[in-house]
Amino acid sequence: MTIDLYDVQGRNVARVTNGNFMNGEHLIPINLKSLGLPTANYAYQLEVKNADGIFKDVKLMTIAQ
Repeated sequence: MTIDLYDVQGRNVARVTNGNFMNGEHLIPINLKSLGLPTANYAYQLEVKNADGIFKDVKLMTIAQ
């Protein structure tokens, strides 16, 4: 499973990889301050690979510090 963060120009600004998970709901903490990203709007893409294939989802977020 990976989470990629993109700025509004579409540039990949960070990648978070958290390995493998069992079925179910999970909470994945991301320390945005340690990534050094400024206050702005970002898109994040979640990618999960399993026996059924590849699932990708993209959402928007605002980092405000």
